[in-house]
Amino acid sequence: METKLCRKAPSPITPVKLTRESIVFAYPVGLISFLFDKSKTPYTRPDKLCQYFDLSPKTGLVKSTAILALFKCGHTDPD
Repeated sequence: METKLCRKAPSPITPVKLTRESIVFAYPVGLISFLFDKSKTPYTRPDKLCQYFDLSPKTGLVKSTAILALFKCGHTDPD
């Protein structure tokens, strides 16, 4: 996913800090892999994940939604 994202012009990760670049990948991957599902292990809350990257939960959700829409990803996507 990182390679595809970096090839996009303009890249959505270029003008942001490293922590924000990291959440751009961590939040959607966590969402797709059920990281936010209490019945699965490992589990964490989305706001705790964003707090780790020093980012607001709303910003994390907005950025991850944009990435998921860009790649047309979801829970059933094999990539």
